[in-house]
Amino acid sequence: MKDSQLAQTAPSVWRRLFLLLACVAGGLVVGFAGLRATGSSAWFLAVPAFVAAGWLRVADPDQCAPCRGPEARRR
Repeated sequence: MKDSQLAQTAPSVWRRLFLLLACVAGGLVVGFAGLRATGSSAWFLAVPAFVAAGWLRVADPDQCAPCRGPEARRR
């Protein structure tokens, strides 16, 4: 990969990683608050809910790179 291509993709990767961690942290905050308030561990289902909501907000299928291996040529 060329240096210019790496420089263009790196901020996007870091941004997505930050948003993933922020979604997990948000879900954990809700989970711990709900656990403390009600005593039910079901509140930790907020973690995958936050990640799914973040995915729907951030995901861009147009940025997905096609497979470039030999299997891609057969399809």
